[in-house]
Amino acid sequence: MSGVRQLSLGNHHSCIIDNFSQLWCWGYNSGGQVGDGSITDRSTPTQTMNGASQLKLGGRHSCMVDKSSELWCWGWNQYGQLGLGDSSNRDVPTKVNAVDHVTKVSLGWYHTLLVDEDGNIMRMGYNGHGQLGLGDNANQNTPKLLTLT
Repeated sequence: MSGVRQLSLGNHHSCIIDNFSQLWCWGYNSGGQVGDGSITDRSTPTQTMNGASQLKLGGRHSCMVDKSSELWCWGWNQYGQLGLGDSSNRDVPTKVNAVDHVTKVSLGWYHTLLVDEDGNIMRMGYNGHGQLGLGDNANQNTPKLLTLT
């Protein structure tokens, strides 16, 4: 490994982006949150993807923004926190086609928020306590726009 540009910690998994924009992950992998195509725990860093510019980890899911400002998410997805329109886990990084030009992403335990280049806030995942700010408690499996009043 040639140096670390960014790191993020999930509940029981860890990832870094190295100086060559390569993504490396390891740790607990029951939902595929390491992103190596398996659900096998990894005790050493495993290269997951190239072209990473930003990285965030949640409880058991992971997301990164690539150099083209595209959002990629993977891992446990019971509440739709990957924003892919379903609740199926992903064991490899999967592009979130419902959003473009992502500038920021942040992950909670079971939910995800992002900001696009126009400053729009989008959210998806578990909403049992209203943490998505939708005015209800319904989970969302695709990115939904947050409007501030």
